[in-house]
Amino acid sequence: MFNTKKVPKFSIILISIALIMFVFISINYISNHLFSNIDSDERIEYCQRIKMDKVKFIHDDATCNIPNNSNVCQYSCPGWHSYKKYNRSDDEMEYYISRTDFTSSSKNIIIVPAHASVTDLQNMVGSLPISTDSLLDCNLHPLPPLTRTNDNSTLLLGTDIEGRDIFRLLSSSIFHSLQFAFLTLIAFFISGISSGILLGYYSNQYFVISSIANYINKSLESVPLLLWILISLYALKLFLPPELQHDFAWPILFIILGQVSSPALSKMIRLKFIKLADDEFVVALKMLGLSNSKIIFNHIIPYYCLPIIFSQCAYIFAQALFLDITLTYLNVFFNEQSIGYRFLEAKNTISDYGYGYFIITSIIIFFIIAFMFSLIRLIDSYNE
Repeated sequence: MFNTKKVPKFSIILISIALIMFVFISINYISNHLFSNIDSDERIEYCQRIKMDKVKFIHDDATCNIPNNSNVCQYSCPGWHSYKKYNRSDDEMEYYISRTDFTSSSKNIIIVPAHASVTDLQNMVGSLPISTDSLLDCNLHPLPPLTRTNDNSTLLLGTDIEGRDIFRLLSSSIFHSLQFAFLTLIAFFISGISSGILLGYYSNQYFVISSIANYINKSLESVPLLLWILISLYALKLFLPPELQHDFAWPILFIILGQVSSPALSKMIRLKFIKLADDEFVVALKMLGLSNSKIIFNHIIPYYCLPIIFSQCAYIFAQALFLDITLTYLNVFFNEQSIGYRFLEAKNTISDYGYGYFIITSIIIFFIIAFMFSLIRLIDSYNE
């Protein structure tokens, strides 16, 4: 029975908030990937009428008429054009605004195709005089949270500099990282329980096999986990063909993490089985004719080992998420779809685009980790 009085209220609040966030993220992920089939990297189209007082200009030496003396170049020179690219409302091409005859109160301006060659830009080939009302600014990203898009949908967390919906991007990355964490969990669960049962319940019946399994567990325990990860990284880069590394290296690494961490669970399961081997209720079950598998899976594991399994699985799950974030942040090994990569991506854009994306990503990661450790504390209260 859970003794919630021993669990800090802060932990319960964190679990509640994290669960609410997970529900919203799950709904967003399911609606985007299962029903709408929307790519998380898809750019959000968001355009507004240009604000003339916000237009900034730069001087491009390549298209300047007098490149050797650009400091005295007049605004009529084709080298002067807008810093940003703009769109017309009646086509999808992008244009620069020419600095020629431009004022913030202008009703008509001259635009030039942004895709034009240097020679064409020098000669103003394709330049058009148009009304300012027909020009749109579609390069407004990153957008702030709760922005209403042109199709009346709401961007809950805004967009990044590439125009991607941050909420959609993070929800996809969280589920992507959870998939690898579950691979770790499955490997940890199967290896830990099977070897624990073998060493604790069948050690006398299968002495040779249990001795080999015990030797393997001792070998795995004798090497620090970090060293196992580094060895695995080196082996994957050395032996896995380059064309397979993108799709298989990351999952294999997380499976290895579960395998090399499993002796911790195996040892606890083994001690429980050794302690209960001569217990009266186990002897009584054997005398009643119950098979070993029924004794193990119907009686010992559900009533004596389940809290241990839950607690250890929560630890390894959190460890897998930490591994994702750590390896990616250190730029040692990464997957472009993981939550760790989003954190690195957000950190690298701070100097150019501010702390918005980084803070949002950090908060999401904080609640994921806080949820895992609060859940561990709750499970520990069950053990107590």
